[in-house]
Amino acid sequence: ILKKVNIQESDSGTIVKITTTGEMAKYTAGVGNDDREINILMAGKGQIKSRRDNLVVLDPGHGGKDTGARGANIDEKDINLKVALKAGELLKQKGIEVEYTRDKDIYLELTTARDEISEIANRLNPGLFVSIHTNSALNTTAQGTETYYYAPVDNDLLFLQLDERRSLAESLQRQLVAKLKRPDRGVKTKNLAVLRNTTMPSALVEIAFISNPEEERLLRQDYFLNLAAEAIDYGVCAIGAYNDEQVNTLLNLDGKE
Repeated sequence: ILKKVNIQESDSGTIVKITTTGEMAKYTAGVGNDDREINILMAGKGQIKSRRDNLVVLDPGHGGKDTGARGANIDEKDINLKVALKAGELLKQKGIEVEYTRDKDIYLELTTARDEISEIANRLNPGLFVSIHTNSALNTTAQGTETYYYAPVDNDLLFLQLDERRSLAESLQRQLVAKLKRPDRGVKTKNLAVLRNTTMPSALVEIAFISNPEEERLLRQDYFLNLAAEAIDYGVCAIGAYNDEQVNTLLNLDGKE
């Protein structure tokens, strides 16, 4: 894959130029937390597993005996399922294939011993995976929407998907905030089981707080759940092709600026 690496100092900083062979299929780069380290990962054509790009797997978090967070009048598992089924129908109308980790109130094991949710997703091998959740906190004033992704530098498979995972999370968060009009709690990275164990670009959305009385009232309204489903639909469809722009501020591959 690698032919040559050239590091140059300039007035604007350090420039890393990498020349590759025709065998490179994909690359990603990330700056370390202390801004003193650049991590670069390149993969050859034979190392990239093909995915069913037109397939999206939606995961309604919890289910069955696992109610998830509980509000005064509703359980998280029921909200998640309603939103997932609505979002799935909207995606199907656009010609996108959709599968669910569950489409009814059943329990899937998610423990340190076994992660049935990720097993289902990995077996289906979709282009994208979205896990749908409703938030909760001891502080009942906590409110808003947030989205998570996970692509640590010490996991080659996930780090190679850094841009895709981050782009998916950002797209979902942007659409959810625009549709739901709840406070924007941002896009965050977190070591969650379904993000760690899935082998395709994945994100986990937290629609709103079931523990907040105002947001629980909203989560009981069909119009609000419809808006959440529309946001997930839009967020998935808004993702463009792999974006090299950020990486190329650090790297010059085969003379491409």
